[in-house]
Amino acid sequence: CVFGVIIAGNFFSKLGRRSSMIIADVIGIVGALICLLKGSPGIPQFIGRFVNGIAIGINSQIVPIYINEVSPIEISGVMGVFFQTFINLGILIAYVMGLKIDDDDSKEHVYNIDDQWWRFIFGLPIITIIIRLFVLTFIFKFDTPFSLMNRNRNSEAIDVLILIYKPEFVETIANNLETKIKNF
Repeated sequence: CVFGVIIAGNFFSKLGRRSSMIIADVIGIVGALICLLKGSPGIPQFIGRFVNGIAIGINSQIVPIYINEVSPIEISGVMGVFFQTFINLGILIAYVMGLKIDDDDSKEHVYNIDDQWWRFIFGLPIITIIIRLFVLTFIFKFDTPFSLMNRNRNSEAIDVLILIYKPEFVETIANNLETKIKNF
């Protein structure tokens, strides 16, 4: 995750929030597929988890920023709470799903490759990744206003602000964003 956070902070901030999340999704799918390889315990499992860690690091850096920048100011705090709630819910679901995996040390093979439950556990994130990738590709085809203005794409930023705010507030918000970028 640390590598993903470092990459997201330095490299992906220049690409835009939406593009960064799409790249993180592709990295996450690759990592999950590596974990699902036949005979996965061992080196492929380590590599797959490392790749997934990079995707998680990128997401932990980019997603809260995206949510904050796309949400209207009045609800951005509440949206941040939803993000943290879903992170914790995901952790809880992972722990509950892991209860089915037998970890009795007295058995000869603790990690039974023939049991297919582990494949479901590593494969489930692919479904959520594909859903977000679909949404970012076909529904939310825009980046955040701050990210667009930061890359001198002001007309696109205004179009996105019109989607988020009432028209009478767009000019004020755009001016605030320009001031924020100058002080950034």
